[in-house]
Amino acid sequence: MMNRSIVLRNDPYIYLERPDEDGEDIFQYMEWDHTDGRLWINRIFLETFMDTFGFDKDQTRDLIGNWFEKEFDVKVKFFE
Repeated sequence: MMNRSIVLRNDPYIYLERPDEDGEDIFQYMEWDHTDGRLWINRIFLETFMDTFGFDKDQTRDLIGNWFEKEFDVKVKFFE
C-alpha cells in the first residue's frame, strides 16, 4: 500500500494530512507549531490510534510525539 500522507511545511507549521479516498477532501491529523512547540493531534486520529493499539491518551501522545520529533527533527513541548 502506498503512503498517501502529505507533509506541508509552512513556517511556523508542519502539517500532516491525508486526502480521502475520492481525493476531494483533506483530513488533517497533526500540526506542529514552531513558535511554541505545540503538537496538535486530531481527536479522531488520536482515538483511532488508542482503540487500535490499546494505549491510554498519555501513552498515545508520548508515542506519537516521540515519532514526530524523530521524523521531523523538532521538539514537541506540549500537546493540544
